[in-house]
Amino acid sequence: MTSDFCSYHGKIALLTGAAGHIAATTARMLAARGASIAVVERPGASLDFLEGEIPADRLLKLSADATDPAAVQAYVQATVDRFGRIDVFFNAAGVAGPVKRIVDYPVEDYLQVMNVNALGVFLGLKYVLPVMEKQRGGVIVNACSIAGLRGSKGASAYSASKHAVLGLTKVAANESAGSGIRVVGIAPGPVDSPMFNAYMREQTADIDAFRELAASKIPQGRLATGEDIANLVCFLASDQASYINGVVVPIDGALMAG
Repeated sequence: MTSDFCSYHGKIALLTGAAGHIAATTARMLAARGASIAVVERPGASLDFLEGEIPADRLLKLSADATDPAAVQAYVQATVDRFGRIDVFFNAAGVAGPVKRIVDYPVEDYLQVMNVNALGVFLGLKYVLPVMEKQRGGVIVNACSIAGLRGSKGASAYSASKHAVLGLTKVAANESAGSGIRVVGIAPGPVDSPMFNAYMREQTADIDAFRELAASKIPQGRLATGEDIANLVCFLASDQASYINGVVVPIDGALMAG
């Protein structure tokens, strides 16, 4: 292994959902490997925690509603204006929604989850792809989930939205491969994160017992960490993965292998 394995020196990375555990961990990891970072989060969410962790001359903090076409266009243009190009796009903004059976699932919650998770990913692709086409290269990593590979009880909106992300990933890769662009997805299993903690709180008051139960169902015996996921993103977006395209890669401790 050479010292420049998965190096990002001189590269520009744009990440959405950057206040979330996975995207924030990935931003730190990409920056540590030399990338300049543009991070996007919904209005009202703070990204100040990244200050001091990423050099100011390599950090751009942006606020945008992922479901608003004009706002998405604006964060893409702001990144290009500041850094000149976009080499990596981690399309990671997402929400979980409530845990309810389909017959009990509120329509307004279903629409919100689909808008953020599916429309938001679509809009990111729609406005980042022309930038990458113009520069004749780039890598997009879409945040899917193992919920996009199976039917998860109580998560109809989340599961449907992540199935949509899987489809968008394949279509975008098929349309863009001739322009030197790769589009891939990641499908994490349960991740030890604030989002999963919120999910646990909806299930039971005994979070520790629920965590142990969830981990026991994973063949490797533990939840994923943010670093586990960020390592995969960094590899898939690197030059070392130059022939991996149009796939969604599970990272689940063999959960889907059973």
